[in-house]
Amino acid sequence: MVSDRIEFSLVENALDYFKQAAIHAETDSPREWKYALLHTVAGIELLLKARLECEDWTLVCKDPGKVSHERYERGDFESIDYQTALERLRELDINIDETVRAKLKPLRIHRNKVQHFALQADKAVLTPLIAVGFNFGIDFIGKELSAYVDREGERAIQEVSMKLRGFEEFIRERRETISPELAGALNIWDCPRCWQDALVFGKGDPRCAFCLFEAAPAALAKEIGYEMGPEECPHCDEQDYCFVLANNEAGEWRCFSCGACGGYSVCSECGRGSTEELIGGICSDCFIDKVNRRNT
Repeated sequence: MVSDRIEFSLVENALDYFKQAAIHAETDSPREWKYALLHTVAGIELLLKARLECEDWTLVCKDPGKVSHERYERGDFESIDYQTALERLRELDINIDETVRAKLKPLRIHRNKVQHFALQADKAVLTPLIAVGFNFGIDFIGKELSAYVDREGERAIQEVSMKLRGFEEFIRERRETISPELAGALNIWDCPRCWQDALVFGKGDPRCAFCLFEAAPAALAKEIGYEMGPEECPHCDEQDYCFVLANNEAGEWRCFSCGACGGYSVCSECGRGSTEELIGGICSDCFIDKVNRRNT
């Protein structure tokens, strides 16, 4: 007998969003891509909340102390947003890798545009981003929620995984098309819009061969610079290079004008990245300042 009652757990609801996103993304209609985008981001947010609920249902509430369990069961409360969910997961030692979070960011930016304003994007941009969202969802379930997925949920995951084949074929086909351009490129970097390693730079304005995103070197340095930037390149003297953090102590810099790159370390005194060799963990300016203070 078919029930008239609609009832989904957080995990089931998230998986249903992913399934619907995969269905919408299979078409060539811009309207369908819009819904694929919206459903993918909704599925991701629900998975984060589902993991918090596994620890304590109150963690899903914006104001935990003001919501009874009865109200929670009725859905009569204000839930947390995406950023708060990440922060509360971090407090539980459930950390989402910074690289993964960076890849999810443009997906959320596009979603916010269509949710609150308007959307202008090519399928070449949206498809790999949605694929990133799908992959994150499947990976997160496997790592954090596998114990809470029943057989129906497992079938849903398999359906989403099957849908990913279409994305993989698209990405593979697109990469085959642009392979001659990439083979002759001076420098290649991960595109901040589609996250394909197809951003060509070092001669003229940087341009992504995959999604055709293009920006002036200084603008790109400012967008990609995780720590600071743009800075003046020591090779071409343009204000077009940025620091890219690799870990808490070191990273690398790249100039999007001339293509020069190198390593750097963070000065423990002033906290800035330095391309020079540190002296006792501090940059030369701080070292000189320290010596001068000592001699006065």
